[in-house]
Amino acid sequence: MGTKPDQTSKSTSDHTVTVVVPPKPRFSAPPHTPIDALSSPSGLMRAVPGAASISSTVHFVVHGAMPEIQAYALARGWVDRGHHVLSTPWQELHWTVNAWKSVQVLKSSDVPSPVVSGHFVLPGVAAGTLVEFAIHVGVACHAPHDTAGARDVGDVWLNNSGANFQQYSR
Repeated sequence: MGTKPDQTSKSTSDHTVTVVVPPKPRFSAPPHTPIDALSSPSGLMRAVPGAASISSTVHFVVHGAMPEIQAYALARGWVDRGHHVLSTPWQELHWTVNAWKSVQVLKSSDVPSPVVSGHFVLPGVAAGTLVEFAIHVGVACHAPHDTAGARDVGDVWLNNSGANFQQYSR
């Protein structure tokens, strides 16, 4: 069934060295298949040539200077305590393309992150699709001189005053 390794022996006056050459693998990748597509935890897989996944993006930049986040910090009393430096350590995009019959969630903590510079990558959504969404954001306050970490944390929904946001994906 399998092939046996080739063995070569070489002798000198004091030692005999045996070199074992493993057999060539029986499987070789077709020339059009990237080698990365052949490895998986469960063994070998074959890539389907020309089968690219569909995705598009919506753009929404979240930052600590947004009026909604500033109002949240004011309501929590952070500004009164001198903790007026705000950051947004995480984001979740809750979105739909079918009037909320099904909901998808993209988290900035996912690996690889689907959020890059305010662009949320929507897997399986063709460009030009109307996307309705709201964003759940983590908010942290810091004292201006404190680089050690957040003084307090919370979260806020950005949802266009309850009407949600809409964009055509690109």
